[in-house]
Amino acid sequence: METRQARGKLSLSKTGEFTSEELPREMLYSMPGMTHMPTISGTGTWRLGRVGGDLALLLTFRAISGPTELKVPNGTQLMVYSGWRKITLYFFLGDPDEGKRVDFEKLQ
Repeated sequence: METRQARGKLSLSKTGEFTSEELPREMLYSMPGMTHMPTISGTGTWRLGRVGGDLALLLTFRAISGPTELKVPNGTQLMVYSGWRKITLYFFLGDPDEGKRVDFEKLQ
């Protein structure tokens, strides 16, 4: 799967803005057959919130460079997992019951 090879980057500022580079397109909407689509890059705003009672990073894209059918504003979320040593941001490709999860790791 091409997503396994992706090295996307998400940078969050203290002011509530973000920039992203080469994120899996499936972050914006998970639909069957989209696993071979190109990556997306963009900018927007972020905030912490709750999704079904779980902590999530809520992203609102204000600008997206990529396929023209991706309209803005366009929102998505990354779930937040807080472990003993690190915090992981993640989302599922398609149905969460399938267990296809994409994790974001903090780089120094």
